[in-house]
Amino acid sequence: MDAVKDFIIERLKKLSNMFKGISIKYAFDSITEFHIIEISPENIRRRDDEYIRWESDMWNDFFAMFPDEDLLISEPCESNDMHNVLFDNIPVSYTHLTLPTTSRV
Repeated sequence: MDAVKDFIIERLKKLSNMFKGISIKYAFDSITEFHIIEISPENIRRRDDEYIRWESDMWNDFFAMFPDEDLLISEPCESNDMHNVLFDNIPVSYTHLTLPTTSRV
């Protein structure tokens, strides 16, 4: 599985460099034995030609190299088991920042 994981992570790092502001999470679900990649925002996944080519190449290369493995690429979804995160790239704009507060007396 290390070769599969390394392949996916290498591709995801390239993807994160292609699109600033893209959110990427990759996990392996040991029950279903699926490699799960969640990508957002949806407007990149559905409307950007460069992303669409990347995903098509990812699918083709993945299944050519690892025909016995399963891959799911989707938007973030509660039904995906993302407990075993192996890679994530979540831009600051997607995280909740809590700044320290000071009180004046």
